[in-house]
Order: sequence, then structure tokens, then C-alpha cells
Amino acid sequence: MKILSKVLDLNDQALVIWVNYDPKTNTVGEIKRIDLVMQGQMLPIGNLMMRYFEPAINAIIDETNWRELYSTLCAAA
Repeated sequence: MKILSKVLDLNDQALVIWVNYDPKTNTVGEIKRIDLVMQGQMLPIGNLMMRYFEPAINAIIDETNWRELYSTLCAAA
């Protein structure tokens, strides 16, 4: 398992979703954390997001091409 992140830019803020990713099966195992980045600070907001926006977070995870992110990460190393 590898930990990957998906960053959603929101103008002067960003939402970062961290997940456990298995490249062998191309599956996301679990959400590790969700952070809001604003003014240079990373604020953990995972519990809040999962409580009120779980369907939206799951949709973002499902729509993300994790294999491509993993390949890009490996190519950069």
C-alpha cells in the first residue's frame, strides 16, 4: 500500500484527500486524512468532511485516476 493524495484547488485554499492506494489491484483501501490548506497552514478536517460530505468525498475518490497519480509519482522519483 502507498499513501497518495488528491489536491483540489479552491482559489486561495486547497482540499487534500490522503488515501491508502494498492497499485497491484488499483484500489483505494481507506481514507487516511483530509486537510484544508489555507494561508500556509494545513488543518485536519477529515471527521467534519466525512460526517457531512461523505457522498461527495467518495465521489471524488471514485472519479480520481489513482493509477495515473501513482505512475506520475513513480516517474518523478
